Amino acid sequence: MRKRNSYHLENISSRKNKWNIEYNDYTSHLTLSNTLSVYQSGHKKYCPPNFKCGPDVYDHYIIHYITSGCGTFTNHAGTYTIRTGDAFLIRPYESVTYTADSLSPWTYYWVGFNGSETPQFLHLCGFDDDNPMIHYSESDILVREMHAITALHLDGAAQECALLGHLYQLFSLLIQNNQKHIVTGYADYYYKALQFIRLNYPDPELSVARIADHMGISRSHLYRIFDSVSHQSIQDCILSFHNFSSSHVSSGNIAESCPYKTVLPSLLIIYRWHSSDCIWFARRGITVYCSIWKG
Repeated sequence: MRKRNSYHLENISSRKNKWNIEYNDYTSHLTLSNTLSVYQSGHKKYCPPNFKCGPDVYDHYIIHYITSGCGTFTNHAGTYTIRTGDAFLIRPYESVTYTADSLSPWTYYWVGFNGSETPQFLHLCGFDDDNPMIHYSESDILVREMHAITALHLDGAAQECALLGHLYQLFSLLIQNNQKHIVTGYADYYYKALQFIRLNYPDPELSVARIADHMGISRSHLYRIFDSVSHQSIQDCILSFHNFSSSHVSSGNIAESCPYKTVLPSLLIIYRWHSSDCIWFARRGITVYCSIWKG
């Protein structure tokens, strides 16, 4: 991966609304939260055939959701065919190109964001390093949230809070859509283990055996739970609490390159899935942080 200062970042503040596209830039008002912030949003209502965006590079994440038509998305891993109902993810500091189809050019919404919560939310949504796209078939529900973000026009802190509320709702919908990939029952055990770690991580006597005893399960079962739900070892989870207690994770740092996968930012919010309780999404979990490896 190239160093950040070798990239020419896309300047979203210079964009202008047109008859077929709406832009919103919120980067001049990022003041309340370093855990999650909305950077931009928009709606492309019409796209000419073969219209190409890029190559572009951003300093934040962007999800595009296709409402009609199709096209292709290209990043460092390859080229992907994107159709109606698909969402594709742009990651910070990766060069991307996306092109509308010649016969059925797409229309889409997008939202850009970043912060220390972002990597694990995206993992729970189904995005990973080898898969920058997911499918969401209930388009009306997702479009409603994307449209609410794009159409929102408030002032100051009120707007930032409202944007975050809709973004959490968006994540909740995508996570519920991907919920089938989590082994039944594991999420509850994982949630309880995180609660115990959060309350006891300052204790030098805290160990995997002690956590397993508290849960009433074996250590091997506890290892499987963490690997299945978060793809992170329980030791790294404990370490992440210690690291955050003495360091501050900024939204800019979260995208930094890290050669050691076991020390990647590991924030995770796990909650009990209730499709009618999306508004409580952010209150039904525990936040786990770790600092960026500088080695």
